[in-house]
Amino acid sequence: MRRTLKIGDWGRQGSWDQRQVARMMADVAQCMTPSFVISTGDNFYDHGLKSPNDDMFAKSFSNVYDQGSLQVNWYAVLGNHDYGDKIDPAEDSCAANTLDACPEGCCYSSVWQFTGRPNDVRWHCQNGTWNVPTGNAGLLDIVMIDTNPFMPHYLNEAWSKNAGGIWQQNASQIKQQLRQRLAASKARWKLVVGHHPIASYGHHCKFSMDGDCDHMAWLEADLQDARVAAYLCGHDHDLQYITRQSDPAVQDSTPVWPAFVVSGAGSSVRNNEFGKVNRKEGYNMPFMADDQGFVAARVNASHLPPHLCKTGSCGVCAARVLAGNVERADFLLDDLQQEHGFALLCSTFPRSDLTVITNQETELHTIPYGL
Repeated sequence: MRRTLKIGDWGRQGSWDQRQVARMMADVAQCMTPSFVISTGDNFYDHGLKSPNDDMFAKSFSNVYDQGSLQVNWYAVLGNHDYGDKIDPAEDSCAANTLDACPEGCCYSSVWQFTGRPNDVRWHCQNGTWNVPTGNAGLLDIVMIDTNPFMPHYLNEAWSKNAGGIWQQNASQIKQQLRQRLAASKARWKLVVGHHPIASYGHHCKFSMDGDCDHMAWLEADLQDARVAAYLCGHDHDLQYITRQSDPAVQDSTPVWPAFVVSGAGSSVRNNEFGKVNRKEGYNMPFMADDQGFVAARVNASHLPPHLCKTGSCGVCAARVLAGNVERADFLLDDLQQEHGFALLCSTFPRSDLTVITNQETELHTIPYGL
């Protein structure tokens, strides 16, 4: 079993909203110990890091996610702000096409985020494509992809030519590498993580023409062919869970893979992001929120459900009722599991004073479903 937290668009030097999300993550991690954390990019606002010793790293990462429950490996893709988005090389001497052309110790570049930072061994980041070491390749493969080179409008911006920048990446090669990694995977579950959405009702897409989603549309067919369960991204500063309908003519029909998960609410969000959203034909929209937050998931051989699902499907809220009466709505437990006193608290209603033991997820799975 693997548990993971996913956060995006977060690095704002420990701002109030960033710290609020960090505290929520730490609280959830105490009862759902994560194997690792995934970052969907835009790790350091506004322009990324400008040296290997930039104190922005500590202010936005090490000193914010310092709770004991978050001391696990973090695996991050790059976002547009990590490449120096919005910086003007004509006005800032720390922006140049090569590291040698910058003043010593002051050169905006994505390379300062790459794996190997001695000041915080949790941090792992690369460009191109790469695999997260999940610890169980037969159960779960996670492929990370740098999606910035697929945004053609970025190439018109001066900041895209920064040292180690988008101009130095090969989009065709990245696409081919992704396909090879997915083809080689034998895992029960496959996930792909990038920064830019394929499907989103947020600011950068809204399923409209010329949105960033249009530049990522090529990826959906590859994910379907490889039977990828979900594509996780950020970029839009919100939380969304979107699925494609198996029958476009039937609203809320059975979803098909992959699901699209937007987790870009790690600090600042866009309030009223979905005020005028119209459902896109052929897509379900089970969840969306323009509040700060993150995504958590538990993966086992039979399920890949979101945490805080409130439907009983994730099993994280499993408990045993030792005394008292309850009314269960948890259809995911069979008779034998219920006879042993198990209940899923998110879908169980107390009908008297109770005595319960919480955090019984592991114990629940010792009684196989259906026996």
